[in-house]
Order: sequence, then C-alpha cells, then structure tokens
Amino acid sequence: DATVTGGGMPEDTYTLSITYTDEDGHAGTISATVCETSNASNCNDDSLSLSKSSGDELTGAVYSTDFQTGLGGSLTVTVSGGDTFDNAEDSRTTTFSVDTETPWLKNPSVSTTSAGEADNVTFSVVYCVFDAAGTVLP
Repeated sequence: DATVTGGGMPEDTYTLSITYTDEDGHAGTISATVCETSNASNCNDDSLSLSKSSGDELTGAVYSTDFQTGLGGSLTVTVSGGDTFDNAEDSRTTTFSVDTETPWLKNPSVSTTSAGEADNVTFSVVYCVFDAAGTVLP
C-alpha cells in the first residue's frame, strides 16, 4: 500500500512510500502522480520518481520520495511501476489532505542577520491563501 506522511500545508515536504515486491527479485521503476481527488485532470506538473530506500524486492522493498505540492484539499496519489521484464499488475492509490483554510508563509526574508540598536532591519513576508475556487492567492 502507498502512504503519504508529513506536511499538512501547501509547499510543505511530504514523503510518499510504497512497498514493492517482485517475484523474480528485480529492482523496480516506480513513478507517481499527485492530483486533486475531485478533479483528476488537475495534477502536479512533474511525475514523481521513487527510489529504493530499504529492503529486498523478493520480500518487499520500500520505495519512497519526498515531494511538495501547491495543490490543496483532498489529493490522490497514483503509483505505478514494474521492472524491465514486466509491469506491475495494477496501480496503487492513496489519498491525503492539504489544508486550504490556514494561510501559510512564503518567501520570508530579513535584510540582515545581525544589527545594532541604531540599525534598520527590514522584514518581508508573503502570506498565501486559497480562494473559493482553489486558486492560491499571495
């Protein structure tokens, strides 16, 4: 089964993991896409490529990748793969949620990391939110 952990907010880091078993012990080539559950044609631009992180393909190797998404709400990850000899029998899916109600910080910066009493320090921050249509607004 595929699992997604971490994050909770747009642009946070999430980890996708899946256990891959191959009866011949061949290494897998595993990829995934992240799309909105309610609109499967609205997906992240890039397909995710998973790498083996532990285990053995005969007994179950864990393949994983870290990723970020700008999508919000209920999201579906579709994982597919196989080896150079045969494809997996079917794709696996899992869902996870990204908060669409809480504003989040983007591109925070400060003009200097050290200053005296008479020095000016400039802070810059952009808060982002999703509008009613699900579009990110800075």
